Amino acid sequence: SITGGGGQVNIAATGITIGGNISDTGAIDMDSTMTPINLNAAISSNDSDIRFRDNVVVGANFTISSGGGAGNIAFDGTINDDGGRSLTVDAGLGSVTLQNVGNMAPLTAFTANGVGVTFAGDIYTAPSQSYNAGGGTFMATAGSPTTFTAAATMSTANGGFALADGSD
Repeated sequence: SITGGGGQVNIAATGITIGGNISDTGAIDMDSTMTPINLNAAISSNDSDIRFRDNVVVGANFTISSGGGAGNIAFDGTINDDGGRSLTVDAGLGSVTLQNVGNMAPLTAFTANGVGVTFAGDIYTAPSQSYNAGGGTFMATAGSPTTFTAAATMSTANGGFALADGSD
């Protein structure tokens, strides 16, 4: 586990595996240059940004939270499952930016909460999906058709839906 005291937490390596919780009052940034970031524990900041600069593999059920304030959460790569996992991404009054979710290995359940949710990839798949824009906007900016696939349920709440950059 890592508990920061207020400065930014930067983790950069050729491979990253997170086995214990990370909590900081400042921003959290992860950059794995050779392999996916393996997440197996909760990550939280206190109203500060959280960013994953590479693909992520979810290895446990947990929540990523930027607190109740304006911290944004961004995934620059894909989010996939290592087997039967669920993930909640809660940006409070911030926004959530997603690339592909479950394009190789769908999560059992995926939830994204924030004032805005941006879908910058083209595949979002999980048996259960929930997106809450908190009165903001759902924005699809993939540049290609964006596909949402849910075997059981998929819901959007509290926001309008906008398409941009060629998304259908």
